[in-house]
Amino acid sequence: LEVYGSAQGVLENMESVDLEKVRPLLEEAFNRENLEWAQQEVEWCRAKGVELLFYGDEGYPKLLMEVEDAPAMLFYKGTADLNALYSISMVGTRLASTYGKEMCSRIVSDLHSYKPLVVSGLAYGIDIASHKAALEAGLETVAVLPNGMDMVYPSRHRDIAAAMVRQGGILTEFPRGEQPVRLNLIKRNRIIAS
Repeated sequence: LEVYGSAQGVLENMESVDLEKVRPLLEEAFNRENLEWAQQEVEWCRAKGVELLFYGDEGYPKLLMEVEDAPAMLFYKGTADLNALYSISMVGTRLASTYGKEMCSRIVSDLHSYKPLVVSGLAYGIDIASHKAALEAGLETVAVLPNGMDMVYPSRHRDIAAAMVRQGGILTEFPRGEQPVRLNLIKRNRIIAS
């Protein structure tokens, strides 16, 4: 991707591809076990209505492509345009005060006429307050998950996540089975911010 921009770019420039550098990467990526896993993942995504967004695809968030360690692929389920004209990322403390939650609603309400996409992390506190405020205001909202699409974390927010799929979406860089460990919570922040 760094050198050729896409897999198609590699194919179109085969005469200039340094096969000695590329061969080890291809052998690792295309071994039988990885290909079987990838096929199962694709089939699961199709069955569940999960879209695969590859770096450089039209639907892939354009601002995220400017991040040095942008994910090569994202899993997405929803209706929102991830490249909406306006978006706002709203995150904060898990132990939000009543005032903090009210401010989330007020900010979303004040921005309503711009129809921003509201992006957060589905966590307790300010994150979930932001998603709820967007849903109540009729705005699209997207949650960036720290885990695979096969679970909602925290599970208590499952109903909100289901509503978001119809009025926004859920997004992650992690495949099925990936757990919401601390590092993943940190990694998702670059997606929320983009």
